[in-house]
Amino acid sequence: MTPPKRLLATVFVTFATTATEAPAVVLLHNTFDLGTDGWTVGAPSPVPPSRSPSGGPGGPSDPYLLTQSLNIPGPGGRLAVFNQDSAWLGDYTFLGLDAIEVDLRNFGATALTIRVGLEGLAPDQTVHRAVTAATHVLAPFSQWEHARFSLLPGDLVAVGASQDPASTLENITQIRFLHQPAPQFQGAIVGAAMGLDNIQAIPEPRVAILILMGGFCLIPRRRSALPD
Repeated sequence: MTPPKRLLATVFVTFATTATEAPAVVLLHNTFDLGTDGWTVGAPSPVPPSRSPSGGPGGPSDPYLLTQSLNIPGPGGRLAVFNQDSAWLGDYTFLGLDAIEVDLRNFGATALTIRVGLEGLAPDQTVHRAVTAATHVLAPFSQWEHARFSLLPGDLVAVGASQDPASTLENITQIRFLHQPAPQFQGAIVGAAMGLDNIQAIPEPRVAILILMGGFCLIPRRRSALPD
């Protein structure tokens, strides 16, 4: 399987539960049923991400990923969690990847400003980075909330030496969620605890139609019982 097609290894179709909902195609879906699904903080941390077996948006028996930070200027001090698993890597432009959706909850006393960060590698081995311009703000001690982050080039901000967000999307080597009020790739120092669940890669409509017409495996997804 070539790198640009890695995300096609897992394709889900979410069946509607009401007559007004249309089926939704999901290229990848992390639900943390068996573990952390490759989400990590990299360097040794006193508070690595962990799987919580209950309390997710789907109810008492719904597992989720818990990530924490300690508000210190060293390992474990910043709120950021990333994934470099092969399932998340490749050419997002080729795949027509439109957005990342996720359920989030803030278990701490400090409001969190969440972005998605992307790291890519150019053919000349130059590292490109970008973050979503839009954020999702979680109030202190929030309930579970559903967030959508657009990955269209016009909705991303190039960071560091990068000049063009589109070049980042062509060979993704890392995806991350981070607390950062400013458009930066590194998470902010904060004391926090955040839950994540149902992390999904969503293709743009034209790609979704092609997938539905192509007869990929139809696997019903667990529906999240979100609060009103």
